[in-house]
Amino acid sequence: MATGQKSFHLADIEALFGRMTRGDLVARAEVEQRLPELLSLADGGDADAQALAGGLFLEHMRQPAEARRYFESAADQGHPAGSRGLAVMLLNGIGGERDIKRATSLLTHAMEEGDSHAAFNLGVLFRTGKLVPPNDSYAKQMFQRAAELGLGAGAAVLAEYLTADGAHELAREWNLRGAEGGSVIAMYALAQACRDGVGGPIDPVQAVRWFLRMLDWGDIRGLQDAIETSSLMSTDEINQAARLAGRPDEAPTLIQRARPTNSNRH
Repeated sequence: MATGQKSFHLADIEALFGRMTRGDLVARAEVEQRLPELLSLADGGDADAQALAGGLFLEHMRQPAEARRYFESAADQGHPAGSRGLAVMLLNGIGGERDIKRATSLLTHAMEEGDSHAAFNLGVLFRTGKLVPPNDSYAKQMFQRAAELGLGAGAAVLAEYLTADGAHELAREWNLRGAEGGSVIAMYALAQACRDGVGGPIDPVQAVRWFLRMLDWGDIRGLQDAIETSSLMSTDEINQAARLAGRPDEAPTLIQRARPTNSNRH
C-alpha cells in the first residue's frame, strides 16, 4: 500500500499517544477504535504500523512481548521509530535481556535517519553514563541534533548547556523553540528569562504567556509566578498574555489575584 494511501500516519498516532498519556479519554477511545485496522496493517508487514503498534503495546497496553515482536519487525526493515522502540526495550531489559551494544547501534541508526527521539535518547545515555562510558561532548551533540530535528525536550537540554556556558541569548532562543515544541522545562525557563530580562529584554507578557501555557501539560509550577508577574502588569497586558497562551479565561483570575490597583491600570 502506498504511503499516501495509509490510514495511519506516524505523527498523527504519536500525537494521539501523547494525548492519551495526558489522560485524554477521547484520544484513547479513537486509538482503541482504530486498533484492528492498525494491527491489520502491521501484520501485513507495514513498518510504520508495526512501529506504532509496538509503541501502543509497550506504553499503553503493557504487553512487552507484543511490543517487542512489532518493534523487531519494524527494525528489521530499518524503520527509525521501530529501531528506537526496540532499543529502549533492550536498554531497559524489557521483555528480555539487556543488550547495550545493539541498543546503541539501533539508536544511532534511527538518529542518522532523522529520528529526534533517538538522538535525545543517545544524549541521555551518554550524559548519564550509567550504561555506557560517559561522553558529555557527544551527549551535547545529540541533544543539539534532537533540537535541530524539532524535539522540544532536546532544545530544552541544549539551552541548559548554553546557560551553563553563559550564552544566555542563545539559550533563550533555544528555550523558545523548545517551548513551541511542547517542552514544559523550556516553557518555564523561557518564562523566567522573559520575566527577569535574561538573554533579552524584560517581557512580562511573554513571561505570563509561557507560565500559563504550562497548565496545558498539567504543570502548575508557573501559576504562582504568573500571578506575581501579573501584579506588575496592566489589565490589557494580562489579557494579551492569556490570549497568547490560548487560555483567555485565566485572565480574570490573574487580574483578581494581582495587586488591587492592577485592575485600574490600562
